[in-house]
Amino acid sequence: MVEQKTQFTKFNQTFWYCLIAIGSIAGLVALQKPQIVDKAQLVRDVEASATAQIATLEIGKYLGFRGLTASMLWLSFVQYFGDTARLQSGYSLTPVYLEAVASSEPRFEDVYFVTTSAIAIRSTQPERAKELIEFGLDHIHPDWNDRAYRLPFSLGLINFLYLTDTEAARQAYYQAADWYEVSNRDSAQSWREIGDRLNEKPESRYLQFHVWNQLLRRTQDPESRRSVLQRLAKLGEVRQLPDGSVELIPPPNDL
Repeated sequence: MVEQKTQFTKFNQTFWYCLIAIGSIAGLVALQKPQIVDKAQLVRDVEASATAQIATLEIGKYLGFRGLTASMLWLSFVQYFGDTARLQSGYSLTPVYLEAVASSEPRFEDVYFVTTSAIAIRSTQPERAKELIEFGLDHIHPDWNDRAYRLPFSLGLINFLYLTDTEAARQAYYQAADWYEVSNRDSAQSWREIGDRLNEKPESRYLQFHVWNQLLRRTQDPESRRSVLQRLAKLGEVRQLPDGSVELIPPPNDL
């Protein structure tokens, strides 16, 4: 009986390693395809290859390899997101990748930390970004993760900047403040004050500039940063400095 169980375990492991190999090869093939003149055909080919890779890797979670599945899907997403082909085919599968990672391992925190940039900004799907972060809020808590406050904070940014839901933004800022104080034992009252102002005077250009700047400070992806800087330039002034950094000059305070 013990020998049969051992053999079954070895079969599971071998089968899973085969899936990893197939998924990885599929990803490499998709990346190494020659450029196709027809953009529509390129998009279809890339999406088909990536979708097949996601489906192949997801099988692992049903075999009990949830953590390994999440890690493999995350690496596949990083490869997909960083591929220059995205400039032609777009980022439509970004939420599919990140949702698959979160489904495999709901406590995979990096997924939620890139959601605003990858889904709300790059994929222009703020509703799906909101849904994914709300999923994360049910599985990550400040009692055991001192960075958990970043999830409701990101939710506040999405609700205000992309969904124009000021009351939901206020509630998210309050939750972010509560969670920050739980894990960091420091006051975040200023976030509650911002939340109140978002709900009371959402038309304030000065306040909008401040919130977009909050998003900029939390965004590492160059393309996403460019998008946010364009928003800031419409509200105030963005000066490019000789050292490559930028100087942000807000509009007059209208609060």
